[in-house]
Amino acid sequence: MRNRSADVDVMIARARLLSSPTRVALWCAVGEVGMYASDLASSVGISRATASHHLGILHEAGLIRFTRQGRHRLYVWTGERMAILTEDELQAATGSA
Repeated sequence: MRNRSADVDVMIARARLLSSPTRVALWCAVGEVGMYASDLASSVGISRATASHHLGILHEAGLIRFTRQGRHRLYVWTGERMAILTEDELQAATGSA
């Protein structure tokens, strides 16, 4: 197996994040103002356990952050762009200038 470049690994990780319609829906629902996990689950139509799983993945990826408010977590965007490829990455992947 050939060694992959770091750019390819980043592209693969971003594609995996977007591979789940549930994660994309949750990320969109979080928004700049933020929402609680239970409200996010209701708004997307999934269980709280499923929402927690996907929110954890988005948090690990740096796309959302949370603050604790009692026993609850308020999730908000971190400001990171959710894009599969930047222009530079696309050029690196295709070898074009």
